[in-house]
Amino acid sequence: MTRSKAYMVASFVLVLALTVAFPLPASAGNILFNFEELTQGSYSTILSTQGGITATISKEDGSLITVQGPLGPASWLNNSLIAFQSDSPLMINFSQAVSNVSIQFGDYDADNDTYAIAAFAGLNGTGSTLGVNSVFYPSSQDIGIGDSNVATLAVPGSNVLSAVITSPYDPTNNPYPFSIFFDNLQVSGGTTVPEPASIMLLGTGLLGLAGAFKRRRH
Repeated sequence: MTRSKAYMVASFVLVLALTVAFPLPASAGNILFNFEELTQGSYSTILSTQGGITATISKEDGSLITVQGPLGPASWLNNSLIAFQSDSPLMINFSQAVSNVSIQFGDYDADNDTYAIAAFAGLNGTGSTLGVNSVFYPSSQDIGIGDSNVATLAVPGSNVLSAVITSPYDPTNNPYPFSIFFDNLQVSGGTTVPEPASIMLLGTGLLGLAGAFKRRRH
């Protein structure tokens, strides 16, 4: 192979390697965590992975979260979450930054409920606050009726690494904090991470380019 051809081949491999190993950030689209992959029971930590992103859900005080069902509308399928053992905040951490965090919730016309969600730039509710949303859920609503009685907590912030759901005790508007069911956690965003094979390809391109330059100098 002539020096010019060797240089062209090495340059092509390098460009290809850079494109594959370091692509522009790409949206992962909408990702739904519906918890259907979980075994029903009680957990101190819920782990769910969808679309390459892991959501880690726990109560701040370590109290249990129960996976049970089927509950509510048919769209909730077989598994939903309830975290009624304490009024401690519900923490949701993401393995990579996401945006447009939302989660559905509802109850069986038992009592009034008030919930708030806040999105943060850091894990475990740390860093700057990226968005806040609060929803009042009256005792007149009943998820047994269907989707029309499902409420949604949503924050449209971007670069979110954690979301915190709070439900402070209130004798009138929230007498039983977290005695409510959650389902269909949804996010959007996420970026492409270089795979080992892509990094190896980049190394091959760099070596080839270095060899071509070396041959041109002799």
